[in-house]
Amino acid sequence: MHAGAPIGLNRSILSPRVLFTYVWPYCLFPENPHKSGLVERNADVITHGWYSADDWQCRRLGLFTILEPAEITQQQRAHLRNALRRAKQLRDLIICSKEASFRYPPIAVLASDTRATLSTVVRHGPRAVRGWDFKTAPKQPGDGRVEFTKAMPPRRHSIRALQD
Repeated sequence: MHAGAPIGLNRSILSPRVLFTYVWPYCLFPENPHKSGLVERNADVITHGWYSADDWQCRRLGLFTILEPAEITQQQRAHLRNALRRAKQLRDLIICSKEASFRYPPIAVLASDTRATLSTVVRHGPRAVRGWDFKTAPKQPGDGRVEFTKAMPPRRHSIRALQD
């Protein structure tokens, strides 16, 4: 959502402007602002509420990396607030509760720990693009997109992890 993702030679299909309009990626962000995955160059954790549109603007993330705040329309701001609200609602639905845990079906997770996976982004790091460095932070075991430990559901579930 920050730098976009090219599809072959086409660099506009998944540009930051397009990815901003998708709702599903917002469901994947951490809920705890103190475990945001954002750090300063000295490794101090940056507190960031991923489900707060104001925090996105303050940290210059997403669409705020390529546009000045005055250039972002009210419709875009409303979309971001709505997407974050809906993503948070979905996250709240999938969190295991002690009261309902006996009704959940068994969960199997297909996850990998064989590829170095980004889980931390450095503000103003040595390879920063638009203020954020997605390259130099230490990587964790995962599948290249999701860190292995973050792919696991809460411990209260009966988990059978299938590793490749």
